[in-house]
Amino acid sequence: MTGIRQRFFQRKGRPTRRPRWTEPVLERVLIPLSELAAGGLPLFEVLEATERHLPPSFRPTFRDARAAVERGARLSDAFRTIGWPPYALAALALAEMTGDVAAQLAHLRDHYARRVRFRRTIRARLAYPAFLLALALLLFGYLLAGLGPRLQALETALAGSAAAQTVDGPLGSDAPWTAGLIGGLAVAGLIGGGAAGVGLAVRRGSEAAVGRLVRLGPLGRLVRLVLTREAIEPLGLLLQAGHDVLAAVRLLQAETPWRVLRAWYGRLEARLLAGATLTGAFEETPWLEDDWRLYVESGERSGRLVELLNAYAARLEAELERRTEAAVRWIEPAAVLVVGGAVLLVAGTLFGMVFDLMARL
Repeated sequence: MTGIRQRFFQRKGRPTRRPRWTEPVLERVLIPLSELAAGGLPLFEVLEATERHLPPSFRPTFRDARAAVERGARLSDAFRTIGWPPYALAALALAEMTGDVAAQLAHLRDHYARRVRFRRTIRARLAYPAFLLALALLLFGYLLAGLGPRLQALETALAGSAAAQTVDGPLGSDAPWTAGLIGGLAVAGLIGGGAAGVGLAVRRGSEAAVGRLVRLGPLGRLVRLVLTREAIEPLGLLLQAGHDVLAAVRLLQAETPWRVLRAWYGRLEARLLAGATLTGAFEETPWLEDDWRLYVESGERSGRLVELLNAYAARLEAELERRTEAAVRWIEPAAVLVVGGAVLLVAGTLFGMVFDLMARL
């Protein structure tokens, strides 16, 4: 409580908030870290020079990690205190074990650069469909709130409000406009809300909620791939860094920000303490990929668990990228069809209103 109060008064009444080390930020940090380390500079100088390169909001927390390293803390422990993700901590632990810090920093840089580049590619491919959907919504909104009422007012002024009332209402009805707008809003809401809801459910949802989510066809397969990758990837690196299975599971349980993974690591720990093998501890996990047993059980039997876990993590990463690209590939033609249907609906309704108006003149 004292530390919180001190930080509160240091910021003149505004409580501090630790910045999030997202993948783009980690990539930006790891570029100078890896290049300076590869150049042969001492680790302290590498950290100090990188700190000056960071955005101002990240310097205080990075300074805390640098100070911890200068006081003799291990590299992975120092960066764990400032919130680096489990995979980065596992790579730093491996760097400490092998003594080749530059190689592991370069590996981390390439790892996060690949993820950031892939996400940017996906976002760029989704930008055009999003623009088309937004254009369709704007078109519906303008015609419903702007052009349609003006045509109806013109018809009423020309034919008289009493005579203009027919069984269908003024100029037919504005039901197609309303239905079109509601339909467009529903499509946009389903796309945006569904994406946000899936992301929130995966990171913050319970195991029961995630278990239901992974049964949703192709979307569930993507969620399954993401969760299996996030579970396996740091575990393999920690085992390679010399941690035993139980210590690695405990570390990951403490550091993962994903609720479902924390619960899963806790269950793994309990089963391992009860004498189960890693294969037995993995049993009855509904969101794991079906082929996990091939790698985990084979690794335990052959004594090559580390190599097979790392190979499995790499295969999961490649499979996730392939399936994500395949899922994105159909979104653009689907958006074109939606917008084309919207334009046809609007044009048909508009021409019908104009012809109705001309017939009344």
